[in-house]
Amino acid sequence: MTVSDALELLSKHFTHHVVRDYAVSRLQDSSNEELLHYLLQLVQALRYESEESQESKLAEFIFQKSMEDFNIRNFMYWYLKVECEDPKYGSFYLKKFTEFKTRLMSRENDGLLGISALLQSDDTLKELTQVDKEMRQIRNRKEKLQKFHDVMQATGSHGTLADFKRKLPLPLDPNVITYGIEPITIFTSSAEPLMIKFKAANRDDGYLVIYKNGDDLRQDQIIVQLISLMDELLRKESLDLKMTPYKVLATSTKEGMLQCVRDCSPITKILAEHNGDILNFLKQHNPSPESPLGISPQALDTFVRSCAGYCVVTFILCVGDRHLDNLLITTSGHLFHIDFGFIGRDPKLYPPPMKLCSEMVDAMGGENGKDFVYFKQFCVEAYNILRKNANLILNLVSLMTDANIQDFANQKALLQIQEKFQLDKNDEEAGRNLQELMQASVTALFPRFTEKIHKWKQYWDNR
Repeated sequence: MTVSDALELLSKHFTHHVVRDYAVSRLQDSSNEELLHYLLQLVQALRYESEESQESKLAEFIFQKSMEDFNIRNFMYWYLKVECEDPKYGSFYLKKFTEFKTRLMSRENDGLLGISALLQSDDTLKELTQVDKEMRQIRNRKEKLQKFHDVMQATGSHGTLADFKRKLPLPLDPNVITYGIEPITIFTSSAEPLMIKFKAANRDDGYLVIYKNGDDLRQDQIIVQLISLMDELLRKESLDLKMTPYKVLATSTKEGMLQCVRDCSPITKILAEHNGDILNFLKQHNPSPESPLGISPQALDTFVRSCAGYCVVTFILCVGDRHLDNLLITTSGHLFHIDFGFIGRDPKLYPPPMKLCSEMVDAMGGENGKDFVYFKQFCVEAYNILRKNANLILNLVSLMTDANIQDFANQKALLQIQEKFQLDKNDEEAGRNLQELMQASVTALFPRFTEKIHKWKQYWDNR
């Protein structure tokens, strides 16, 4: 049995410990890198063993892996901590979390990789949350930003936030070793997230992070995890679609952090500043006078590939509420999506079947342009590769249905995602149907009207 099939045996539909233990034995074949793609779901699967009288082989397996690999150890810490807030299984997860920390105590000589580093990282984020709460009490924008910079210098339990007493791994990406935080700005949106830069020992330019308090980032975390997995599956088949699966970590059900991608702008801003033409934006940052369009072929290829990648994965994952403010493009041509608050539903009337706007098509030379032909070929190839891995993706989604996350809290999203794979069709039929959906999305007029409505709403909301 493959690992993807074994994951199904860890769902709530299989309760006998012999069956579940067999599934764990199959997971032994996974590398630590592969396990990181499944770890969130394996932690979720523990709840289905809570009433077993036998020792949980699943818990033992992931605890042991945590002892071997710091990346697994780091994310296990945060995944277990968040589940302690679960209204039904919170006490069960608290016991597992306590057991996990107790085991780590025996490895305290790990220094940077030990439990004390994880606990101090946790305390640092608690102090950051306190800073965020203080900032919310200040109404004047100028005063708020000044206070934000001042308070980061205040002494806390582990030195100042600006300069830690000891180096700490970044919870969002534990391979980044940090020694302080530099305040950047506070966003003006209703949640007022903080933009901060972690000073990093192994990154000269630091690590930009958006820290949110008051938002549940678990749904974004799942979607980005699945996008990262899909990107890996495509690369294994030698298809690099230049995707940008930035990192997301929920540190509680109301707090979390997101990696801030550098040198990017939302399409709305790009169109406003470049006469409604994405090509002008790409040309400005990637000039190549000898090329037909005056743009570096590499940048244009990156744009076409990344458009294809995100069109396919957002289609499969039923991502809703797509508009030109949550589609971003980097100066090097990478298009990517942010904000995954709607899965399997959409606040807009009659959204297009695929997230493909006319401005993106225009940048590929229009419907008859050769780059648009390449785009469609990339889409079909990627779609059929992911269809071959549908069982893995569906099993991972299925394991999230009891996690008390809005759009994963029932079988609806799972069934919708399953439908998008068109598993009753062969590759040729599925590819042809996908191309028909792309064409329908390009020619749809109503989504353009709803995009105008969104822009008007944004205008009035920001006045």
